[in-house]
Amino acid sequence: MSKANIYFSDGSIIEISENDIIITVTPRSDGKSKFSSIDKTVDLQCHLNNGLIPSILDALCFCDFFYIGGNADVIYGAKSIVKIENV
Repeated sequence: MSKANIYFSDGSIIEISENDIIITVTPRSDGKSKFSSIDKTVDLQCHLNNGLIPSILDALCFCDFFYIGGNADVIYGAKSIVKIENV
C-alpha cells in the first residue's frame, strides 16, 4: 500500500495512505453571508509513476482547509503545507 507524508510549516507531519479519503473545505457565499462548506471528497489512488502525489494535489490545490476520512476533529490548513513526499 502506498503512503505519503505531508509536512506543515509548524513542523508537524501527517502520514496518509492509498484509499484514505481527503475531504476539502472551502469558503462559500450565498450573496448575503459567507460560510465554509465541504467542497469535494477525494479517494487517494496511487499513480503508476508518481505515487500518491497527483491524487493529493487534486484534492488540495484549490482548497483552504481539509481533513482526513471521517475525522473532522482535526482540520488542516492546506496553505501551511511545505512539502509532500511519497514514502
